[in-house]
Amino acid sequence: MKMKYALVIACAVMVLVATGGIAQVENEWGALTDEEKQVVMETMNQKWMDLTPEQREAARAKAREKWNSLTPEQKEAAKEKAKEWWKGLTPEQKQAAVSRARERWQSYSPEEKAAMQKRAQEWWDSLSPEKKEELKAQFQERWESLTPEQREAARAKFRERWNSLTPEQREAAKARAKEWWNSLPDEKKQNLRARARERWNSLTPEQRRQKRDQMRKRWETMPPEKREQIKKRIQERRGKVH
Repeated sequence: MKMKYALVIACAVMVLVATGGIAQVENEWGALTDEEKQVVMETMNQKWMDLTPEQREAARAKAREKWNSLTPEQKEAAKEKAKEWWKGLTPEQKQAAVSRARERWQSYSPEEKAAMQKRAQEWWDSLSPEKKEELKAQFQERWESLTPEQREAARAKFRERWNSLTPEQREAAKARAKEWWNSLPDEKKQNLRARARERWNSLTPEQRRQKRDQMRKRWETMPPEKREQIKKRIQERRGKVH
């Protein structure tokens, strides 16, 4: 969920940066009707996907170069304008924007996706601990504002993306998650566990039953060696607790 909305906002920022005229873009965009805005966004989306991977990478490099040349004040102004643009969209327009972002992502080559994921990881690693906590809090706030149906739809999309990964990509993702967890102080781990228990306790009996059924199905479809790995990790964690 966080990636989808961040990607849409990032695209908006890139458009503002690439044009080099935030005020001009704002004025021209504001003069359009909703129907005209929809046509412009769909046209831009199609033109982007029609580019070759090399052309897209060249465009991203140019946007990054221009972004890095901005002052901190100009960067903040661009970010705020992108956020205002997003907030000004109707729910239908937001969903259309997210769908276009997903469509673009699915059209990328494996090499393109890997390069973008690498840059995203490098960007995250470059943030201060305070900034990371701020972003996590913002995401948590947005997540909690969703309806149960919206959350389940988001989880379904995540499972779909996870299932599309290669075994190597899954292992790399797991390794990063494990590294992140091990880097947390004990107090932070306890807070996250408590939050997870609160979310579970807030579910209805029917929702809990559905969750258990989903977990049971995943367990039954796992290969034996994977089950053994999970059992081993559970035993290790129990040993640490006792």
